[in-house]
Amino acid sequence: MTARKMSGAQVRPEGLYALGDLLKKPEMLRPPEVIIPHLMWRKGRSCLFGREKSGKSTLLAHAVARASQGQKFLGQECQQSTFLWIGLEEIVAEAVRRFKHFGGDEKRIWILDRLSRNWVQEIEQCIDVAKADGVIIDTLPQILASAGVKDENDAGGINHTFIPSLTKLTREKNVGVLLNGHTNKSEGVARGSTAITAGMDVNLLMKAPDGNTRPRRVVTSEGRWSNEEFTLQFDGEHYELTQGELALPDQIFQHIQKNPDCTRRSINDDLPGGTARKSELLKVLMESGQIEDHGDEKRSKYRVSKQPVSNGNGVTTVTGKNSSSTQTVTESSNATLPDSLPLESDLVTPPEDEEYLRDERRGMEEF
Repeated sequence: MTARKMSGAQVRPEGLYALGDLLKKPEMLRPPEVIIPHLMWRKGRSCLFGREKSGKSTLLAHAVARASQGQKFLGQECQQSTFLWIGLEEIVAEAVRRFKHFGGDEKRIWILDRLSRNWVQEIEQCIDVAKADGVIIDTLPQILASAGVKDENDAGGINHTFIPSLTKLTREKNVGVLLNGHTNKSEGVARGSTAITAGMDVNLLMKAPDGNTRPRRVVTSEGRWSNEEFTLQFDGEHYELTQGELALPDQIFQHIQKNPDCTRRSINDDLPGGTARKSELLKVLMESGQIEDHGDEKRSKYRVSKQPVSNGNGVTTVTGKNSSSTQTVTESSNATLPDSLPLESDLVTPPEDEEYLRDERRGMEEF
């Protein structure tokens, strides 16, 4: 352990801090930055465990593609980020086709298809070249082999070589790391030594309760940071929350994403809640740049914007006529509403401004 001089003859070892000194740093009191909602945190280590061929790589690729574009993932905003995808099992073309399908940003996704025993230095170099925010390692057994750990049950080797190197990598390079791991045959627990799960900040367990041939997946989470269980489903194009944290604004966004050029009537018919409330949220989504109306005065045709506006950290800010005051939607962590809009109930009369009345007249005509 190295040391540095303090006042007088005292020498402080490297890595030793006084609490008072740390409290003077604002970043120490902030929660970890979310890079991908539910999955990746800056300077954090997380691992998604599941049975082989259960769709883990597909889910991770979809998440990376959405975050590389700064778009929503599972109903939550992503700050646009750059990723290093380390694919050590499948051929590169598979990853390329998957990212093409999901619309990943070609300048913000870098692919590495091999590692040697100098894996830490090689990953560090690639992070520097890509200027990456996050690293996805597909798969855990392959990276353990690069680290010289021949057996997933070798707790000594994992604790001595792999976990310390991974921890040092995330801290010194200021990145999040997300690994693709496996469960045992019963799909009950992560495969391998508990040293693996103990060395992660967050462990995610993905199960296929209806079997691998069905699209539904349930993901549970344990770790340092709160991360509730959620259920998702793959529709061939996107993974979507089917249960958990999807609030009405996100349901509207998701409906428009799946049904381009849909009308206000279809939104009112297919989604729960009062029409006044949905009219408010449609207006907010348009003002924030997340959706666009390509219709005319008689009929709306809503589409998701190519590049939704995001300021990162999971918050989209909307400025209304009173730009100095905003109000957060209580049912969603993803939007901030102007305080001129009613939040209490669908029975509250909306503000009768000219734009709103025009939208309402058009909405009635669509019926």
